[in-house]
Amino acid sequence: MKSIASSLNVELNISLHNEDIEYYIISVTSPAKLKTLIYYLDTNSLFSSKLLNYLDFKYCVNLMLSRKHLTEQGRDNIKIIKAGMNRKRTYYTWDHLEKLSEY
Repeated sequence: MKSIASSLNVELNISLHNEDIEYYIISVTSPAKLKTLIYYLDTNSLFSSKLLNYLDFKYCVNLMLSRKHLTEQGRDNIKIIKAGMNRKRTYYTWDHLEKLSEY
């Protein structure tokens, strides 16, 4: 994780949860770094349900970069997307797993 954070020029933090279990957090602090992170994740695909969270995240970042998050509709879209991420996700698609054969 340290080498990934270093190559992306972003900050790596550790958060402790549930009986001292460490979680790594990458802190992205600028639009340029967001673009770098998105390029990295587009190039190095995720092959789990986290890909779906990433695609939602990427959609929200694009709303922010285009400043559409400042509209009422943009804010509402982001709230709806956030409400359906991680453990709250009810929609899954596994189409991306077909790409595994390419690796």
